[in-house]
Amino acid sequence: MAGGERTRPLRLAVVSTAPPRRCGIATFAADLCDAMAPVVGRQGRVDIVALDDVREGYPYGPRVRFQIQADRLADYARAAEFLEINRYDAVIVQFEYGIFGGRDGAHLLRLLRDLRMPVITTMHTALLEPSPSQREVLEQVAELSSRFVVISHKAGEIIRGNYDVPAQKIVQVPHGIHDMPFTDPAFFKDRFAVERNRVILTFGLLSPNKGIETMLEGMPRIVARHPDVVYIVLGATHPAIRRQQGEAYRQALYRRVEELGIAEHVRFHDRFVDLETLLEYLGSADIYVTPYPNREQVSSGTLAYALGAGKAIVSTPYWYAEELLADDRGMLVPFGDPGALADAVIELLDDEPRRNAIRRRAYQYAREMTWSRVGERYVALAREAVEEQARRPRPRGVGSQRPASDRLPEPDFSHLERLSDETGLLTHAALTVQDRSGGYRTGLNAWALATACREMARSGRLDQLPFADRCAAFVAHALDRREGVLRTAMDYQRRFTAGAGEVELAQTLWGLGVAVCDAPTEALRTLATRLCLDLLPLGERVADPAALGHAIVGLQEFLAHFGGNTEARRVRALLAGRLEALFAEQASDDWPWCAATVGPASGRIAQALIMAGSWIPDGAMCGRGLRLLAWLFERQSEPFGLSPAGSRSPWRRSEAPARFDQLPSEAAYLAEAARVAFDTTADPVWRERAWSAIRWFLGTNILREPLVDFHSGGCRDALSPQGANENQGAEATLAWLSTLYHAHELASRPRRTADAAGTTAPTTERQDS
Repeated sequence: MAGGERTRPLRLAVVSTAPPRRCGIATFAADLCDAMAPVVGRQGRVDIVALDDVREGYPYGPRVRFQIQADRLADYARAAEFLEINRYDAVIVQFEYGIFGGRDGAHLLRLLRDLRMPVITTMHTALLEPSPSQREVLEQVAELSSRFVVISHKAGEIIRGNYDVPAQKIVQVPHGIHDMPFTDPAFFKDRFAVERNRVILTFGLLSPNKGIETMLEGMPRIVARHPDVVYIVLGATHPAIRRQQGEAYRQALYRRVEELGIAEHVRFHDRFVDLETLLEYLGSADIYVTPYPNREQVSSGTLAYALGAGKAIVSTPYWYAEELLADDRGMLVPFGDPGALADAVIELLDDEPRRNAIRRRAYQYAREMTWSRVGERYVALAREAVEEQARRPRPRGVGSQRPASDRLPEPDFSHLERLSDETGLLTHAALTVQDRSGGYRTGLNAWALATACREMARSGRLDQLPFADRCAAFVAHALDRREGVLRTAMDYQRRFTAGAGEVELAQTLWGLGVAVCDAPTEALRTLATRLCLDLLPLGERVADPAALGHAIVGLQEFLAHFGGNTEARRVRALLAGRLEALFAEQASDDWPWCAATVGPASGRIAQALIMAGSWIPDGAMCGRGLRLLAWLFERQSEPFGLSPAGSRSPWRRSEAPARFDQLPSEAAYLAEAARVAFDTTADPVWRERAWSAIRWFLGTNILREPLVDFHSGGCRDALSPQGANENQGAEATLAWLSTLYHAHELASRPRRTADAAGTTAPTTERQDS
């Protein structure tokens, strides 16, 4: 190719978080864009596709051309369309599991599969022991990328040795640093009123994984030797920590400073500063410390910046620090050892010649890491990838194929909010309006709590937290600890009117178990845990098949978080054995059910056998659950799709299920059970069966009539011969939102090409923006 063609202008798009969002990767992306902009050519451009973690987005600058709500799968498809329409030459993705939606960032795959231009992915993490999902997401991102950039040698070593990623794709490009002069710290100290002090600095978003406590514990020893020392902790509290805990962590650090008697020597600067101010803070530091507690860290922007500023650095030996500070470019001390940290700082403060020698070595080493050089390297990689693309064009949808599923609606809790008040969630609706005659049910409030917790876990937002808190408060009030009973019905005058039936009790236990697993705050998880444990003695006595199903699945959810709880494990095994005994007594080859009549929540019962059998483990029990679920789908399917057994007449042995009235809850139980079966077996037939239950809500049913009302956010109560019931009560709406949660989970799952054939995701004509 001619030299002039090689330097043609490039249009590059960076997919990342972006300022003013407070995030290290956002800062990295902005610096990278600024570094690449002078290199792409006069007619070239560098833009950002920004990931939002709040509904209102952020007041971005002009470089951001498109915004993605990170938890909305549809936005990734639209972003791909935007990039294609605007004819970008290459896309550069900044990848960290937590900034993209879906399980372990799997929503990103939806965007990458729809791109024709080459993709360069920067990995900001490399896990030595990833979960199966994390491994699969990373490997598929690599499959869909032309280049796979790692920031450190260790990261490349981990990726090559532990993941199925072609070695030829992996390229190391260092973290960029700002090219500031090698100066005496005294030059900057008057800006921060520390001109008479020795300054130790740590900066970055404040969170418990920074090891600040270790440094604070070492400060008394340092102060005793050098009374002029000041330790500056620069940075606002991490937004995720603030959302979950407020400023509790920062306040705990303040208290510890007072307890240690070092208040005159520690200054917390609770600020998120601009670049110029940050470089001045760095310039003022005599020593920079990164006392991080975790070894498995392959990148640190703060460490890179300190190295580039020529600071004397003391650090714990996490992987990136071991690499950057080798050859006496800094000092390493053991994890969690305040004494060793203090001794290293004292040694450097005592020995100015050595301190300055370390500074010079660090500064000289970092000259290859300046952002100008890093920007040139990324642009060169983009040009290489574009040239390869010209020789071997990449069709849209390359790699792991999957059907379009970007038109799934987003969860809408507005109808549930309208059906609730300060007491809790009301049971019934007259059309879309509260029907207060039915009062409240404890089991439905527990279901609502579970549904809200799952959505917050999926989206990473706390939008449903006030609603979840109200539902949790209702359940807590319903448990009468003095009498040892769970009260399950309350009228609108706030009087409890009934004790617990088995099914209602078990459904409450299920909802609490999900909340324990998925609660977005420690306070909510703690409350759900205590309630769950309080209900265990009552749950242990249930014998009804549906109650057994709910209780077993709820305990399994509880144990997904607290797997070592021996009492929960004992009760789960006891109830699973009780359910298995019912089947052993009643089931036969032609009637694999546990009674003469198939009752409510049949899908939940099959799910309980599958989950308990998988985890106890009991292969025969799991196998029975899978066979039972297959039979339930076969008997409740018609050529168009799912047709759940109606409630107008019992489903008896040797009889076909009633065709009406079909209830949303039954479809929801089948959808969740099928998803669990898919997770257990990886058999794509279960994915398709789950989709059939999801499509039932959207209109692929016996009446070809959707039950979901996208204007209200509710779901109609039943399918009857006359049509869909006009009322949109709490149970039906919870069934829809629960099923939609599983739809999004299935749609966002990474999967291999071998699993793709013949599976179609449901769609709806409504597209939420």
